[in-house]
Amino acid sequence: MTLELRSKLQFTHRANIDKYKKILKTYLTDEERHFVEQRLAEEQTSLDQLANRMPDFNSPDVLACARVDDMPTPNTHSFMSLCVQCGARIWVACSSPIEPKRMCVLCCVAHADQIKN
Repeated sequence: MTLELRSKLQFTHRANIDKYKKILKTYLTDEERHFVEQRLAEEQTSLDQLANRMPDFNSPDVLACARVDDMPTPNTHSFMSLCVQCGARIWVACSSPIEPKRMCVLCCVAHADQIKN
């Protein structure tokens, strides 16, 4: 994985974490608070996984893509596709090769862990 992509993904997760922390400081119903706390925990887990276990995203058999929910606006000219593992909406750069399996970053991390074991 390039340092630039890793930095962008980490930035996105941190921005989402900050956003959810700000929302938690406002008045929320119990249901809203539960939802925001859940999303905050998911973002923190994603950030931790990204920091602790970075798979080889340059592997020719897997193309790791950012989730639409994590990056609402892609940094390059992209189109939406679905992760082959979990079905999440992902951004695929138009200049990306078509042959590899397209996975979201979270599934790619899990895929890399399975290969290691």
